[in-house]
Amino acid sequence: MNPTEIRRRLNVLRSERKTVEQTWQSIEQLVVPFRGKFFREQSSEHEVDFRNSQLYDSTAIVACDGLSAAMQGSLTSPATKWFGLQFNLAELNKMIEPRAWLEECENIMFDTLQQSNFNIESSEFYIDITSFGTAFMSEEPVGEGSSFTGLDFSAVPVREGFFETDHKDQVKRFYRRLMWTPVQIIDKFGKENVPDTIKEKANNATQEKQEVIFATYERPNVRPAEGVVEPRARPFGYRYVLAREATPLGTEGGYYEQPVFCGRWRKVSGSQWGHSPAFIAMPDIHNINELVETTLEAAGKVIDPATLTTQRGLVSDLDLRRGGLTVVKNIGDLAPFDPGSRFDVA
Repeated sequence: MNPTEIRRRLNVLRSERKTVEQTWQSIEQLVVPFRGKFFREQSSEHEVDFRNSQLYDSTAIVACDGLSAAMQGSLTSPATKWFGLQFNLAELNKMIEPRAWLEECENIMFDTLQQSNFNIESSEFYIDITSFGTAFMSEEPVGEGSSFTGLDFSAVPVREGFFETDHKDQVKRFYRRLMWTPVQIIDKFGKENVPDTIKEKANNATQEKQEVIFATYERPNVRPAEGVVEPRARPFGYRYVLAREATPLGTEGGYYEQPVFCGRWRKVSGSQWGHSPAFIAMPDIHNINELVETTLEAAGKVIDPATLTTQRGLVSDLDLRRGGLTVVKNIGDLAPFDPGSRFDVA
């Protein structure tokens, strides 16, 4: 895929999911704060807002966090080996030596996962799938052949991930929108592999983030080969593109298999995006949040009540500060207002 086609396909996918992003925005505000901001471009550190003035109740936040932690502990626990291997031939599974070899392979796989960042990134994956209903995880080898040192995992934020599927509903092409500073771009690809505009911005110490597209795609005429082959001869390719100019960054690489996994809690017919328990609970989440907001507002009226007076009862301005002095014509002309709030109803 050339850079122009990558940018075009990503723009189409972005426009097609605007409807579901409105639901995701509500989930981000009330279930997983500080997770998305789907409709706000954060091109600099000043645009990152850690305040959430619309949130009054943490019930949904704690519930989502507890569910995701329970799933991680039950399905991919860091403390126990949560998978096993067996041969397709039942006879081999009964033999001592083949079984011993399989157990050694299991131990190597588990140790490799433990030495990687899988446990950290999988927790982010579970939070996304229990809240937004869709989650992405990428897996990349660190080094190749004799220089292989392990695996590197990354839970891709739902806000950044877009994908196309094949007829089996598997990820065929995946796109990720990255926001990197000029220094980060040069650090990743080297000065010789980036356009002059990026070098200029880096020299001027500009911290404005640039949109970079990372795309992985299936190569239609390339079949899996045995052994180590060059990146261009692998079934899946990848490329980084500077979005504004559709300029390639670095060289085209390759994978032996699709490195991105897409999980969905549950699917609706006709949509590639999943939905989660948060979708079902949203009416209750909104109701509880508004109820707590109303209760706090009523409590404020009781704690610091309004003051009633007659039209000509005040001689000075009303001073409600500690130690404040208010002059009235008649002490009976000034009284606190009782709102009659019913906290038992709330």
